Amino acid sequence: MHGHPRGRLDTAMAAIGHTHPIAGWGQRICASYADCLAGVDAVALTMRWNLESLDVLGASGDWAAVLEDIQFTLGEGPAVDAFTGGEPVESARVGDDPRWPIFGPCAAAAGTGAVAAFPLRLGAIRFGSVDLYSRRTGPIPGRTRSEAALLTTLVSCVLVERIGTEWVSVIDYREVDAARGKMAVAGGFAIADTLSRLRAHAFASDRPLRTVAADIVAGRLVLTPD
Repeated sequence: MHGHPRGRLDTAMAAIGHTHPIAGWGQRICASYADCLAGVDAVALTMRWNLESLDVLGASGDWAAVLEDIQFTLGEGPAVDAFTGGEPVESARVGDDPRWPIFGPCAAAAGTGAVAAFPLRLGAIRFGSVDLYSRRTGPIPGRTRSEAALLTTLVSCVLVERIGTEWVSVIDYREVDAARGKMAVAGGFAIADTLSRLRAHAFASDRPLRTVAADIVAGRLVLTPD
């Protein structure tokens, strides 16, 4: 990190407000978070309206993107809990956290020590999270927590003010939606069961969820109801 901490925070706040160009805004946000927040090695910005959808608007690098994909594949993790509970979620040693019996060891194997997730919200309405990852174990510093909460509030305000904007995702799960539709129409699945079946197959085969979904859409893979 470079420069005075207050200067880095001001730079991050300015980046959040500068939404033009739309393409790359999420990436710029994540880069500014990572530069500003002490003890944070990677950041991801996600948007969702339910547990069956996800758009990754930004990731500070491949590592953060992989961790988001693991959480969506498994359906558990700090981002999931921050979204469902509407409150920040932290873990000083993610590999040993009993809240995430599958994600925790997977994240630790990917080099993650500690995690924190801050919900994007307006009152009771929740629509995503900002997720912080550290390669070191240990609690998030108090200053980092307060600055992350401030920045995430600003991000929430921008997203609400610009509702209807076609935000550009760096990762989306449209293939998953298409695969679920095909499974329901042609495969005999109840639509409510399709995502859990996709997730189970992805986990069992140790393949990314989007790859499994793409194979179903292309006809290279056929799943049948149990």
